[in-house]
Order: sequence, then structure tokens, then C-alpha cells
Amino acid sequence: MNRPLFGLILGGLVGLFDGSTAYATAPELRPELFGIVLGSSFKGLVGGLVTGFVARRTGSLGFGVVVGLVIALMLALPIAYQNANHYDNTSYYWKIILPGAVTGMIVGYATVRYGRRSEPASG
Repeated sequence: MNRPLFGLILGGLVGLFDGSTAYATAPELRPELFGIVLGSSFKGLVGGLVTGFVARRTGSLGFGVVVGLVIALMLALPIAYQNANHYDNTSYYWKIILPGAVTGMIVGYATVRYGRRSEPASG
């Protein structure tokens, strides 16, 4: 499977898992769990796709991990800021950003390591 597609699928699956952790880490938000899982999955899809394109272009494992981390942080930071201010609870920064960053790094690593490099078209 090529790297962008692999990143997209893996990002979506890891995003599902990442969002599901809110059930245990923020029990007060259980009524909003569906939206959290949906948003985290979307973040994973976007991050995985971008990481996949970068991985296809560079093939660098370290760069893929950093790109996965940066994309995840860029997508998680506004959500963490919004929730921390809305609920007046700064612990949401850690509860949102830390798992998002770890999952971004995992997707970046796995996309470079296990995604198939694109083959040039033979003609």
C-alpha cells in the first residue's frame, strides 16, 4: 500500500483509539464522546495523509516522525486551547495534546517504515 493511503488509513484508526481514550481520561466529557472520537479521527486522517505525502517524497524516518508530530500538534493545539478555556481547566492541554502528539509520531514512524514506496510508472 502506498504511503499516503497507508498514512490515511492508519491515521484514521489511531485517531479512533486516541479519541476513545477520552472515556477514561475525561469522564465528565462522556456525553460528548462521539464528537471527540469523530474529531480525533479527522485529525488522524489529515495528519496521516500529509505525513504519507511527505514520507513518499523524502523517505526519511526521522523527518516522517517529526512531520507527524508537528501536524498532530498543529491540529490538537486549537482544540486544547478551546476546551481549556471553555471548561476553565488547563489539564485539557495535557489530555489532548500529549496523546495527539504521541499518535502523530506513531503514524509518522509507521507510514515511513511500513508504507510502500511508490513505483515509477512503466511505459
